[in-house]
Amino acid sequence: MKRTPIISIAFYLLICCIPDLNAQNERLIHVDFTEVKGLLSKTPLNIVGAGRAAEGLRADWQAQLRIVRKECGFRQIRFHGVLNEEMGLYKEDVQSQPIYDWTKVDKLYDLLVEIGMKPFVELSFMPADLRTNDETTCYWKAYKSPPKSYPKYEAFIEAFVRHLRQRYGHKEVKTWYFEVWNEPNIPNFFTGDIEEYFKIYTAAAKAIKSVSPKYRVGGPATAGTGWILETMDYCNTNKVPLDFLSTHFYGNMKTSVISSTDFNLWTEEDLKMEFFMKPDKDAIPKKVNEVRQKIQANQKYKDLELHFNEWSTSYDPVDPIHDAYQSTPYMLNVLKKTEDIASSMGYWIFTDICEEIGEVPTGYCMGNWGLMDTHGNRKPAYFTYKYFNQLGNTELVNSDSCSWVCKTGNNIQALFWNYKLLDQKNVPNNVFYKQLFPSEVKEKVTLRVENMKNGKYEIVFYRTGFESNDYYTAYAKMGAPQKPSNGQIKTLADACKDEPIKSETVEVKNGILELKIDVRENDALLVKANFIN
Repeated sequence: MKRTPIISIAFYLLICCIPDLNAQNERLIHVDFTEVKGLLSKTPLNIVGAGRAAEGLRADWQAQLRIVRKECGFRQIRFHGVLNEEMGLYKEDVQSQPIYDWTKVDKLYDLLVEIGMKPFVELSFMPADLRTNDETTCYWKAYKSPPKSYPKYEAFIEAFVRHLRQRYGHKEVKTWYFEVWNEPNIPNFFTGDIEEYFKIYTAAAKAIKSVSPKYRVGGPATAGTGWILETMDYCNTNKVPLDFLSTHFYGNMKTSVISSTDFNLWTEEDLKMEFFMKPDKDAIPKKVNEVRQKIQANQKYKDLELHFNEWSTSYDPVDPIHDAYQSTPYMLNVLKKTEDIASSMGYWIFTDICEEIGEVPTGYCMGNWGLMDTHGNRKPAYFTYKYFNQLGNTELVNSDSCSWVCKTGNNIQALFWNYKLLDQKNVPNNVFYKQLFPSEVKEKVTLRVENMKNGKYEIVFYRTGFESNDYYTAYAKMGAPQKPSNGQIKTLADACKDEPIKSETVEVKNGILELKIDVRENDALLVKANFIN
């Protein structure tokens, strides 16, 4: 397959050895309208991430979240920093007596409840007047220390949860999750050790359960699936509540070996590191299954909920894979293979309005984490969830491993994809995915549905792939301007409008609908067959 580079002939020569894709495969997606698998798993839509609580007070952040909620259907949202100093929840007076102020967090949670979302409450980080040291994390200088007083910390968490119950009601709050800290197993986010983390966890769990034993508390929200066995052992031995386990895992690697002590994303040295996609395209599903097996091996916790509430194509905040169309089938592959293993797969994050390493850049195609850029343009990754959210609630039996076929009434919805992890050789993401990747037809797909209601159907086709909802290619073809003109901004927005690539009316006779569809490498397609009469 011919690649069109946009940076150098030398790089073109480096990647031209990628196998040619002119050969086309025949693929059959065959279902019976009457053979129901069951309700479609909503695991992919249970949680989505955001940067930090204070960003949620911005008008542009809120406007994007409303769109994401409506189009993608996410149910919960998780973000850092609810307890950060900038949120103003905790202060001490001159006599060192606590003063609580819920004003800012109320504004944020009021919005979530209004639009039908729930906070996955990550209890991080430490208010300034409770800190034991001055070490901070991220651009927004969150204190990452243990509390100076565990009784004061416990009382603070209890007061916070009691306020939530008073404001939103017991029935609502018991549907929320309370998660203790974020990635305490790496120095970037916590200055203590595992024993200190368990002290914080115990205090928080005790405080939450004192408000209501029905409120859910869990953790350890670790990087790289750490401390899973340790958390179960600690909670079991010490009779500490544990209602769910949470952890994180990403789909890329650095040139150096990642461990719990060298993961440091916010130093000048680390920002120069080279990141690569993992050569195993199923790395994330395998890791999710590995953690699930650890849980199932523990008799006490074998049915415990498992939340992978951070994952993505890359944990590098400036990685162009986040903007590339290849991310869509990659993500669909992950979601398909984890839907029955995890309780949620929380994509990190829904918007580029995120300031972990600095103020939000205003340029385009910066490689930030979001499903949408800072201006609200939808990236290819966005359509992973928009398409999934348009599937009916009833899933049909289907042997094709790269598709879902569902129904609503007499209508059919099919979401399917071609996924190929590209061969990067030794080329890092920040170079490799800044190329144009023209894509040719890879598969001839036949979608065959039997035992449908006879009559006329409107068939509508949507695609995300090369030059279809293709954010980065549209940007590159306009010359990759640092400050696009108003006309260029409109062009980029138009490239991601998700207009149907084709629509037609067909008549189903003898109960059989059969569609022939050309699918290119790393395409994702949504096909909807809507009964007319």
